[in-house]
Amino acid sequence: MKKDNQLPIIKQIAKQLLLHRMWNGRSQQEMAAILDLSFQQYQKIEKCENRISADQLIKICQNQKWDIDLIANGDPYVTLNEWNTVSKPRARSGITVNYNKILNKFNKIEDNAYCKFYRIKKVETILPMKGE
Repeated sequence: MKKDNQLPIIKQIAKQLLLHRMWNGRSQQEMAAILDLSFQQYQKIEKCENRISADQLIKICQNQKWDIDLIANGDPYVTLNEWNTVSKPRARSGITVNYNKILNKFNKIEDNAYCKFYRIKKVETILPMKGE
């Protein structure tokens, strides 16, 4: 599969992992420990800087009893909307999780994934000021 075709799948899996992790009150450190990774290495998976292997995805899903088909193929926005209507996130001490917070994190993935995945710096467009 060409690298250009991989990014949508990687973004979708990253969003599903983020959603599942946050909704179930798990930290990135806990997820990293499941995979024998550092916190930073796991964080890069959720930011689309690093790809998750099939073995790693299976390991997380088995450990957390998550539906691998939903993570691999499900639309994270649909999952979030469905979950939001039937249950509330499992909050942890000091961690606030809500629908809007998760949507904001989804948006960050969308905004930054291309640059992170291809390891290019984000270029800000600078518009000339009026009168220039």
